[in-house]
Amino acid sequence: MIDDILDTDMKPLGKEAWGRVLSPVNKADLFKDSGAPARHVRGIHPPAGIDHMRLKTTDVFRIPGMGEFDVDFSGFFKVIRSDPSTEDWKTATVYVNFLELKLFGEHDQLGEISVDLNPNVVSAGNTFPGRRETVACRINVAARFHVERLGKTFFNKTPIQLMNEDVQGIPTIGEGGQAHVASLPLYDWERPNGELFGYVEELNYQVLDYARELEVETMREATKMSEFKALSAERGLRM
Repeated sequence: MIDDILDTDMKPLGKEAWGRVLSPVNKADLFKDSGAPARHVRGIHPPAGIDHMRLKTTDVFRIPGMGEFDVDFSGFFKVIRSDPSTEDWKTATVYVNFLELKLFGEHDQLGEISVDLNPNVVSAGNTFPGRRETVACRINVAARFHVERLGKTFFNKTPIQLMNEDVQGIPTIGEGGQAHVASLPLYDWERPNGELFGYVEELNYQVLDYARELEVETMREATKMSEFKALSAERGLRM
């Protein structure tokens, strides 16, 4: 019995939801060396919790009239997980909501780029029994891309769907894959009903491991990669 899911008729703070919405009440905040399991066990469902995970992505943007741009990002995401619907690894469903996302990247033509969540949408998804006797996962992400040199913020109106066809463990430490984007359009945050600006053509991601609390605090405080590097150096954090 999953008892941590909001009433299905409840509208979460007026937001659009791209999946089932979870309540964070009575969920443990898990960081490396502070609450997170010392050892990652694959194929066994952990109890519900709130994970703070380090993440890397490589995104390919296409902007008509400007070209294509490959950008490497690094940062963290905060995600809440429900209890599994059954105790069996291969038959259970686990619901997921992204609560935070902060990624930093830079490109010689576009300058520094930071990524966070669209505050008007609940980014959500779930694991589920796959078609080939695997555990699969889909998470629908609503993101914003803050591009310094262009002086603009872009966002997606349709989901960036993170996909994993063969989940080995929860959280998915050391796992990754491709996102379903298919020339996903990006719009100007200040002119949401204006002409689209560009596209996300590809997105590859890898979940690393749990982040330490000080790392997360530092990434939250920084607005771009140069600030994150400076703050990390001040606080003795290894990049």
